[in-house]
Amino acid sequence: DDMAFVPTMEMRSGSAARAMFRNVLFYTKINGSPAAAAVQLENYFNSIHGEGAVVAEANLEMFSNEVTKRQRILTLIAILASASALTAAVNLFNLMTSRVMRRRRPIAIMRAIGAWNRRVFGQIMIEAAVIGTSGAVLGMACSPIVVGILARMLENSASGQSIPVSISVPVLAAVGLGALAVSLVFAAIPARSGSNLVITDALRSE
Repeated sequence: DDMAFVPTMEMRSGSAARAMFRNVLFYTKINGSPAAAAVQLENYFNSIHGEGAVVAEANLEMFSNEVTKRQRILTLIAILASASALTAAVNLFNLMTSRVMRRRRPIAIMRAIGAWNRRVFGQIMIEAAVIGTSGAVLGMACSPIVVGILARMLENSASGQSIPVSISVPVLAAVGLGALAVSLVFAAIPARSGSNLVITDALRSE
């Protein structure tokens, strides 16, 4: 009741009356005991094939090493993803700052003929939202490739055993919205700077 097992298809026969699985992969609950599950698995097979026909062992050291490998891979992926997000946000900040600096005169003219600060601010934020949305859509489009690479990395860390990795649409949508929110936060500073520029200074500098 506390475990599930999936025997591999590879078998090695020593005689017509004996066969041995090279590996039997079994899972336990999060708070379950692998050793107790191994005993349960052994009892199950012995009830089918006879007492002493099967010996099951829980290799806790190997299990611990595999868990450590996967944790390191996931930690590395999280670090790379965070660094990529921070780099993208800084690049967006620099892009919007340079766009505002190049458009100081048009913005000053808009302000001179009566455009409100919040209108200028909103226009710059809309531009940032378009850029952020485009990046989020592109990232979601590339997510199947990233998931495939992640699945292969986890499979290699698990000694060739298949690791099911799937794309969660709600999580993907949440990540996209989060990326858009971060882009708007980093674009707010140059947008505020552009909406509050001094009209006379901007026109004189041109």
